[in-house]
Amino acid sequence: MKLENIPIEERYRRAIAGDALIIAALTRAVYEKYGDEGIKTLQQGMERTGREVAKALAKHFDIRVGDGDVTDYAKFVDFFHQVSLMDTKTVELSPKRWVVHATSCPAAAQYKRIFPDFCPWVLVALDRGMSSVVNKKIKARMTEKCLARGDDYCEYIFELED
Repeated sequence: MKLENIPIEERYRRAIAGDALIIAALTRAVYEKYGDEGIKTLQQGMERTGREVAKALAKHFDIRVGDGDVTDYAKFVDFFHQVSLMDTKTVELSPKRWVVHATSCPAAAQYKRIFPDFCPWVLVALDRGMSSVVNKKIKARMTEKCLARGDDYCEYIFELED
């Protein structure tokens, strides 16, 4: 098979899966050696990275920063879902709450094979960091539903606390 015969989207999908393999393997190694403390450190790093990314990119989106609501965050993160080739479906969206289902993800198979808890334990921390730039009162979480754990979708919930 020649690389030029592979459509660009498929190449990108394979690159995401390859990166997911590395990320999941590193996360598993940290967890096996350092346990919950290692996961906590990874979460802190992801939150910090999320804040940095959101601060750098927010100016390119029509969103409020600092005093935004959940709809601002939804506009912002929808871009990342598209870039990462995730298929998502909004179940509920209001200024105070967003429930979104990721129904496919090119990284999910690698996470499932290597470290099925990656998204609910570590990746969601990226959302916590990014959403805090829109408004520190937005709380991000995943439910137990997760593609990497064998479910039909991942469920993310973002809520603006009073």
